[in-house]
Amino acid sequence: MKFIKKAFKLVGFVLLITLASIGIGFNAAIMPSFKRNDSNEPTIELVESNEEDLETENEEKL
Repeated sequence: MKFIKKAFKLVGFVLLITLASIGIGFNAAIMPSFKRNDSNEPTIELVESNEEDLETENEEKL
């Protein structure tokens, strides 16, 4: 009787592990991969100013 209980426990444990592995496999195959659009590189925009703007800024500083 002890042998039968031990065998059922072992079969149940193996079945549980097998079903869990199959479930993880299906979940990993279905899940989409998300790609982040923002990268670690900062985006810097160069602001170009006219020569007139530079002259007025220089005059204001003086």
